[in-house]
Amino acid sequence: MLKNMIKMEKPQMCFLQETKCNSSTLGDILSKAWPGCRSVAVDAMGASGGLAIAWNSQAVTLTDFHASHHLIQAVFHILGTNIHGNLSNVYFPQDIGSEIRLLDTIEALNNNRSHPLWIVAGDFNMITSSEEKIGGRHRLEGGSVGDGWDEEEGCEGMGSEVRGWSSEVWASISKLFLDAALEGLIGWGLGPI
Repeated sequence: MLKNMIKMEKPQMCFLQETKCNSSTLGDILSKAWPGCRSVAVDAMGASGGLAIAWNSQAVTLTDFHASHHLIQAVFHILGTNIHGNLSNVYFPQDIGSEIRLLDTIEALNNNRSHPLWIVAGDFNMITSSEEKIGGRHRLEGGSVGDGWDEEEGCEGMGSEVRGWSSEVWASISKLFLDAALEGLIGWGLGPI
C-alpha cells in the first residue's frame, strides 16, 4: 500500500504515524517502498505508536532533529530555493497529563525558531463527539474526567480544562494546523501520502 501511494503521489517528503514497528523494520519497509529515501523514526511501543519522517534527500535536507515518543521535529531546507522552516510530526497521546507535556515541549522547541515557517502534521487524537468515534472502546482506561474519550462526556482532550479552551476550539486549531501543513506541502510539490 505504501509503495503504491509513493509511486502514485511521488512525494518529496511524507509523515508517518502509527508505524507499529521499530526503526530497523521501518527502514526495511521504506527501502522497498521508496528506494533511496532518507528517514528518521521513533520506535513503536509494543504494537502501538511509532512515528517517522521520510524524504527525498535530493530535494530536501533535514537537520537539527528532536525526537520523542510523540514528536519528531526538524529544520528543513528545500534544495535550490531559499525555503527553510521547521517540521513537526506529532502523535498526540490520549491522557491529559501527557498532552500538556507534549504541548509544553513543542512550545519550548519553537519559541526561538530561526525560520518563521512551521509545518505541523500528524495524529492529533481529537474525538469531539461520539459520531467521530470509529471502532475501539468507548471509554479509555481509568475512566475519570481528563483521561480522554468517554461515551457520555465526549472529549475532555487536548487540555481544554487546563488551557481554558473548549474542545471545539482545539478541533479548529488542529484543523488549521493540518490544512496549513497540507497546503504548504502541496504548494511545494511535497504532496502528502
